Amino acid sequence: MEVNSWEVVASAVAGADDTFFALVRFSYHLEALHGETSPSEGFKVFELEVFVDDTKRIVTAMQERSQLAPEDVGAFSTIDRAQVSSAPFPSDRLGPYPAGLDNAKVHAAAEAWCKARCSGNMVEPLCTVLAPSFRLHDAYGLLPVLCDPARMAAGAADACVVDRERVMEIIEASKERYEIDCHSVDCAVSADHNVAFTHWRSQVKNRSSGAKFCVEGIEVDLFDGQGRLTDVFLFRDPMDFERDMLSGNAQQGGAPGVWLIP
Repeated sequence: MEVNSWEVVASAVAGADDTFFALVRFSYHLEALHGETSPSEGFKVFELEVFVDDTKRIVTAMQERSQLAPEDVGAFSTIDRAQVSSAPFPSDRLGPYPAGLDNAKVHAAAEAWCKARCSGNMVEPLCTVLAPSFRLHDAYGLLPVLCDPARMAAGAADACVVDRERVMEIIEASKERYEIDCHSVDCAVSADHNVAFTHWRSQVKNRSSGAKFCVEGIEVDLFDGQGRLTDVFLFRDPMDFERDMLSGNAQQGGAPGVWLIP
């Protein structure tokens, strides 16, 4: 993949600990299977931890999460590289920062979104912080629990997008299988766009096997004039069963084109 150009779409700073986030759109030429190239675009998220004093600014840590090109998916035996394309960013809902909105409402919505995924907490409060038209996007375009393989094969742009009702079902099913403790690592709201960035970490325990593992994610959250989340563009680590399914070590079941949550 040869990157031709890039631009910062939105950025934000978490002032409490000098953490900087940026959403970057990049264009590249994709080498087709028959040797030709075609233009394409993708998105990356950067999280930078910065040390600041009177004379200098030093980046002390950086995390980058990037969408995948077909040549990047070779490690996943169950994914056909010819079917992979970057999940579109919901640019249709990107806009200026809503006039009169308090950042605290956005922070509260992001925190409630994380807490609802914790064991012992109800999902119903999400109805007040997720807009009715809410959509969850798998930015990687391959996580089994969020993607429909049949629609991926057909090239559907929304093959890895789920609505609010389905999101709540997924959360409930996940908490039946796992003990989950999600907490926010950093959250920052853009000063000029309806965009927030959240870095979260979940400690997870498989209820049946007792196996423990950690899942992290960085998401780009779009919000409306009331501070409700309208879209979450999610870069998330796979769960244990998703890793198995992507590597071909687990069976796919359920209706055609639908990944079965074990």
